[in-house]
Amino acid sequence: VICEGVTVGQPCCGVPHCKGQLKSTQDVFCIEHDAKRLICRVTGCERRIKSTTSRTCDLPDHQAAEAHYRDEEKAAFQLK
Repeated sequence: VICEGVTVGQPCCGVPHCKGQLKSTQDVFCIEHDAKRLICRVTGCERRIKSTTSRTCDLPDHQAAEAHYRDEEKAAFQLK
């Protein structure tokens, strides 16, 4: 993947030590582990995600962690 002329590396599956290829640079998991995209991203949680627009399950603390993560991506968060 090239971003602003800087090579940032080979995209890889989100499962540690997996050598599977991603279908797209937008993907997080390879074809073999694609079902994991429907599982909460909080380490140790095996619940299904709340919706297709969410990365976490419906547990309030997991939702709060995702909201904080998304806020950090916004410039206004850095000005606080």
